[in-house]
Amino acid sequence: MKKLIFIGILLFSINSFGQDIKFGKVSKEDFNLTANDSLDHDALFIYRNVDINFTYVTGSGFNQNRNVHERILIKNEEGLRYATKRIRLWDKNSKTRELLRNLKGATYNLVDGKVKKSKLRRSGEFEEDLNERWKLESFTMPDVRIGSIIEYKYYIDSPFPSIDDIDLQQSVPTLQQDIKVQLVEYYLYNVLFNPRANYVPQFSEEIKRKNIAMGNNAQRVTTSDRLLTLSKKNIPALEAEPMSGNLENFRARMIIELAGTRFPNSTIENFSTSWEAVSKNILDNKNFGDQIKQRKHFKEDLIRAIKPGMSDEEKISVVFNLVKSKIKWDGNYGKFAYQGIKKAYKEGNGNVADVNLTIVAMLQELGFNANPVLVSSRSNGIPIVPTQDGFNYVIAAVNVDGNEVLLDATEPYSAPNLLPFRATNWQGRLIVEGGASSWVELSTPILSSEIKIMEVDIEEDFTLRGKVQQKETGHIAYKTRNEYAGSNEKNISQHFIGNNQNLEVTNVEVKELNTPSEAIISSYEFKYKDGVDNIGDKIYITPMLYEATDENPFKREERNLPVDLVYPFKTNALININIPDGYKVESLPESKKLVYEENTGYYSFIVEQKGNVISVRGTFKMNETLVMPYNYGIWRQFFITIVDTNAEKIVLTKI
Repeated sequence: MKKLIFIGILLFSINSFGQDIKFGKVSKEDFNLTANDSLDHDALFIYRNVDINFTYVTGSGFNQNRNVHERILIKNEEGLRYATKRIRLWDKNSKTRELLRNLKGATYNLVDGKVKKSKLRRSGEFEEDLNERWKLESFTMPDVRIGSIIEYKYYIDSPFPSIDDIDLQQSVPTLQQDIKVQLVEYYLYNVLFNPRANYVPQFSEEIKRKNIAMGNNAQRVTTSDRLLTLSKKNIPALEAEPMSGNLENFRARMIIELAGTRFPNSTIENFSTSWEAVSKNILDNKNFGDQIKQRKHFKEDLIRAIKPGMSDEEKISVVFNLVKSKIKWDGNYGKFAYQGIKKAYKEGNGNVADVNLTIVAMLQELGFNANPVLVSSRSNGIPIVPTQDGFNYVIAAVNVDGNEVLLDATEPYSAPNLLPFRATNWQGRLIVEGGASSWVELSTPILSSEIKIMEVDIEEDFTLRGKVQQKETGHIAYKTRNEYAGSNEKNISQHFIGNNQNLEVTNVEVKELNTPSEAIISSYEFKYKDGVDNIGDKIYITPMLYEATDENPFKREERNLPVDLVYPFKTNALININIPDGYKVESLPESKKLVYEENTGYYSFIVEQKGNVISVRGTFKMNETLVMPYNYGIWRQFFITIVDTNAEKIVLTKI
């Protein structure tokens, strides 16, 4: 295999650091280590080591050992979060159980010029059962404060050949990192790197021959294992940027997929060779395809719910809401049913697959062309090559007049073709009976919209008073429902106030807040103290009032991560300002239309006088949801111009 090519770019340089790192050997000089990037970081990884190797155990086969050693300098209060380490382990039964072994750790503090050591005790170790298959082991380092150095090491003893992803980049800088991975000859692995990452280091590879005793007769054999190694200094931090979405999608990461096996005197067994093979393997799993065939338990409820004369759309809506009412999502992801759809239906709760495979089963029972769609959630990233592990979520799709309608009943305010944000991650893999599969787009082409119509008067004290009518649709309405459904008037008033401290909202009325299939219709009255300046005999009015974009969130001149807008949208504000008695218009801002990347999006700003009324219309539309880094300069200038446009004033003067 060719050596992997370094395609990342170091964002900053760090003080040279080349000492030999031995566990427990912390010096006074370590407390002064810093990163030379002119940024204040929460912490600093002084050293990080991950060593994955396998040992052969007679009677059970190869055992995986994942050794971890980390040393971290805490720089500020936020950095104290590194004092607790959490490790998820598989714990289904005694034969398929991962174990945390040989945990050692200590906290080091510099006291009166001397290094004081506080050992990790058993009282700082904790264990929690997450469910029947997973447990969480954690430990909290003792006596940790700002300026402390924490250090720990452990290894995970696993009976599985599957290797968990290895993070190659932290949210803070790393001074030195050593990674070593042994890939046993008898397992076929695909080694991949996150293509969205800006930093991808160069691994070296060699063949390591190893003599082991295999089988019940302890026959000596020599394996030719691949050994991947990395020794790197000055690893840059992965820094959050405004509106970049889930940071994990861009973390430098080594992904090692178990693609098959080739044991001596056996044929090669391939686990994942194509998207079609991956899809069929998942469909054939008893916790996936077999679940869709189970229908007896819901037939009576379904017969009662479907009325004669219903249209296809009505039937789909009935099934969707029936599943919502019968199975509450338990918060767990998964492409495979955890309880099984029959038990989940009976007990009233289940994971994502329990919920959404039930939709597929019900719709198929009614004769619809309905199928499951495999999804990688936003937090799981995007699968790069055919892999089962690339999917961690499943939704339902039903074909109506040649178009796929996507359904996810895990949220009370989701609707057909209105998926929860976590599931709107590029494309999903639709699987039909027999295992054939194809890609479907998960992001909706339908614009989410917000329309505001405002009637405004200027009071004698130059306070603005007015009435607003507002309509929200799509994901804009979905977001409002998730945050404010069931709220009283005081709480929902905050939805309209936002961050405007000088805005008062009263007499709020909201319709259809609890009806996902409908637009939210709102009305309210307001008092605003910050939209008018009175200087001498003139009044200066901010045309967009509290709807103005007065600050550019994109301050950096360069950007490494995409801007993720999540969904296409169009916002439209129509503001009618009544000219007060005794005043006339001296000047109005220039109307203009700002276009971003041809038909990708635009901002329109129109100001005109109609008799005794000044009419202002601001429209912002974006047809696409991602702004790539190479377009960031254009996007940033687009926003700068919007801010400048919104800062222009309407000028009235006394007659």
